[in-house]
Amino acid sequence: MKRILLCTVLFSTLLGCARQGDGAGWISVRLLPRTAVAEATKSDVADYAALPAAEDFILELRNHADVLAWTGRLSDWDDGTALTAGPYTMTARYGNVEEEGFGKPAFVGEERFQVIAFETVPVLVKPKLANAIVQVKTGPMFRKYFTGATFRVTTASGAEFDIKEGAGLFVEAYRFTLTGTMTAADDRTVSFDRTFSGLEPATCYTVLLEAENVGGWKLNIAFDDTLEVISIEEDLN
Repeated sequence: MKRILLCTVLFSTLLGCARQGDGAGWISVRLLPRTAVAEATKSDVADYAALPAAEDFILELRNHADVLAWTGRLSDWDDGTALTAGPYTMTARYGNVEEEGFGKPAFVGEERFQVIAFETVPVLVKPKLANAIVQVKTGPMFRKYFTGATFRVTTASGAEFDIKEGAGLFVEAYRFTLTGTMTAADDRTVSFDRTFSGLEPATCYTVLLEAENVGGWKLNIAFDDTLEVISIEEDLN
């Protein structure tokens, strides 16, 4: 009787180990893109570009040795695909962070999980914006003092983009230089250039330009909680 009981316990233990470490299991994959971007006010990638559908993402499945086990679109994945039990990483990508420009968001998301033998494990990947968004805005006094203005953004890669007020430019999350050329009410042409660094992914950065007439006309440049005041008569070209 004791031998039968012992064998039963041993068999159950071995079966439990087999379910956890040996054999094959399955996964069901779902994507939940996170489109919100950090900003002083609520903002969304959809404010600046068309959002990708889940089917537009490219998936990469890698095993514990970082060997590519499968790649393709979400629509190509078969939940019936058997996978050897063990740790895996699923990465979802859309776009290319090195391709900067208007309407060019890049998303990346990664999820690590464990495939369990004889079970189906749900895998939820939440890709977020991998690049940053830059936009330029002007205040009412700026528009009153300057009758015309053009702006250009130069990114860390050397790419140059003419940018209109309110347009969202997708850039690598590193640094950029903003150059502005403005025509004053007295027909003088003034210009400036400033470099901004420390950009973070999934963040919208606004350069707010405003003029003020306190002790002489000045240009206020507000960026990421910092404010720089420049004398138009003395410091600007």
